[in-house]
Amino acid sequence: MVKSVTSFATFFVFLVLLGTFEMRTVLAQQRWCEVLSGTWSGWCDNSDHCDRQCREWEHYDHGSCVYRVPFEQCMCYYQC
Repeated sequence: MVKSVTSFATFFVFLVLLGTFEMRTVLAQQRWCEVLSGTWSGWCDNSDHCDRQCREWEHYDHGSCVYRVPFEQCMCYYQC
């Protein structure tokens, strides 16, 4: 009886540690860095246009309009 409880506890700890490692790996792979678009000028009111410009003109992964003081700006994103 004690051996089966110890085996179960060991297996449970192993699963928790494995799950933690896998979660860290996924989060590290999905980390995004942002940079202000170098080719966008003026107010950014359409994220689709910003996304297209970041991808096609500046060769980033994607882009989006983001509020930065004093107005919405086109930010480009890439995986760090």
